[in-house]
Amino acid sequence: MQAGPAQAGGMGPVPLSAAELAAWASGSGLALQPWEFRALQRASRAYCAEMARPGDWPPCGDPDALYDDDVVADRLAAGLDALC
Repeated sequence: MQAGPAQAGGMGPVPLSAAELAAWASGSGLALQPWEFRALQRASRAYCAEMARPGDWPPCGDPDALYDDDVVADRLAAGLDALC
């Protein structure tokens, strides 16, 4: 069994609740350490915050550029460079 980075909400994805994480861990037979539990909650919140930001994901942006391999490669390289 796997858990996703978010759960369904009325207006889009919402962060995983403590109850949802606890149920997933219990159902998976995992004994999460407190720091692991908090890290998963923070990761879920960060994922949802990023998904809620306006950006270049469809339907925004140039639709022709969405499937242009060169444009996708440039955007991926820029995103990875921003991490360093």
